[in-house]
Amino acid sequence: LLAGLCSEIKTKLLNGRIIRIQQRGRYDIVIKFSTSEGALWLLLSAHPRYAHIRICSQPPNVDVSQESAFLATLNRYLRNATLSAIEQVNFDRLLMIHFDARNELGDAVQYRLMVEIMGKHSNIVLVDANARIVDALKRLPARVNRYREVLPNRTYIMPPTGNRRNPLTISKSEFLGALASADVNMSVAGWLAKMWFGMSEALTAELLTRASISRSAPIASLDDGMKESLWNAMEWLSDVVKHGDFEPVCIRCVSAMEGNVERCALIGCYPIRLTCISALNEYHQERCASLSMCIGEWLEHLRERDELEQRKGSLRGCVSRQLKNLTRRLAQLRAELTEAQRADEWRRRGELLLMHAHAVPSGTAEVMLPDPANPDAPPTRIALDPALSPAENAQRMFARYKKLKSAAEQIPQVIARLERHCGQVRELLEAIECADDKVTLDELHERARQLGIFRDAGISWAGTRDSEYLRFQVADGFELLIGRTAEQNHKLITKVARPNDLWLHVRNAPGAHGILRWRGKLLPF
Repeated sequence: LLAGLCSEIKTKLLNGRIIRIQQRGRYDIVIKFSTSEGALWLLLSAHPRYAHIRICSQPPNVDVSQESAFLATLNRYLRNATLSAIEQVNFDRLLMIHFDARNELGDAVQYRLMVEIMGKHSNIVLVDANARIVDALKRLPARVNRYREVLPNRTYIMPPTGNRRNPLTISKSEFLGALASADVNMSVAGWLAKMWFGMSEALTAELLTRASISRSAPIASLDDGMKESLWNAMEWLSDVVKHGDFEPVCIRCVSAMEGNVERCALIGCYPIRLTCISALNEYHQERCASLSMCIGEWLEHLRERDELEQRKGSLRGCVSRQLKNLTRRLAQLRAELTEAQRADEWRRRGELLLMHAHAVPSGTAEVMLPDPANPDAPPTRIALDPALSPAENAQRMFARYKKLKSAAEQIPQVIARLERHCGQVRELLEAIECADDKVTLDELHERARQLGIFRDAGISWAGTRDSEYLRFQVADGFELLIGRTAEQNHKLITKVARPNDLWLHVRNAPGAHGILRWRGKLLPF
């Protein structure tokens, strides 16, 4: 890609004069050129994920609020400068753009803009003719990068590249010698990527296809003819780059849109037509007017896809957490139902305790009492509270019986309601996994909100004071009411609070009372 872009920039921007330099976002620099074809813009991006360089025929949107010290430096040294050359260093992910400029005294000076397209380590560095750094978009002191400092007045050191070599300058004997000394068990594709600069997965596949070598073939399987074919493929690559024989294409997945080429999904772009996928019916390579146009379309698609995946991940996380909470709550309710079905045991224990109360001494923690209705059964073991009398212990057991009896009638309805809710949440989670466009995701987002799942922004701490109490809107549809005085606190818990509300107060500390309510819906805990 960078070799194709170098060729395109040479064709369109060589000897162009810089009119204006602006910044678009935190990582992007936009340079406006005056050329023989009119005004053109060169976009340089050091974004951690979308780092790239391309020509724009229309001015990209700029963000004045993002202007940095580096932008001021570029305008100071490169305003009215002329682009005199551009080169790709060693066929690697490093571009060197040369500028002819004049200093404050009118003397001719040269500067180089080093554009490092290296993922999260991408950077843009302005260097003078003596390889001294003038400034950089991302300054890297020694505590951040011990290999090289990227700071003003430091000598510019190129990024580390390992032991790889430039495939465009290698001779046939050197290439065959390197192949002969390689590990014979290594795959040819792995050797190309490890040994030579610029060997992306797509380029490696293209070279092996042109050499009629399997992508998984080990070096040991190569005979002299195959080695010769591989060298011929490398020579073809060198000729394409040196002569600028590029044919930029957008690669689309036809099968994603049922064969409709006009609407098929974009999956990438490349500066040459790839023979390694030409025979595959599921891919369509569409010729583009320029490589920059291909990259622009691909990056727009990539950003939309990443944004969609981020939104899907966020929504998926909320729905998954809600489903986990509902599943845990269902397990608790089923355990409570099992306990509630043993309500008659508590009633029977209370009856036995009252029946034998005269024989149970005070302060007893446990008794064994026979059941007159079933004299053949073993005595019933009953745990007691030593602080209570036998009659008081019996009354506690009767209260427990009534509570479990009531729960046995109500819990099945709650379980059925939660099971239906769980089913809806599971369906929503499956739909989120299948969502592939923004419109569908918006609809699912609204569905999640209707189910009380989506967490908007957590807690809104801007409480309203238009009523007697402070009111806060909390995530999941909760409303929090807080009293501001002792009188309001008393009224809040005695007059305003409902039976299903939760009362909140800080333990062992004075302060306001709070009531948490969910607008009449079932609390999830």
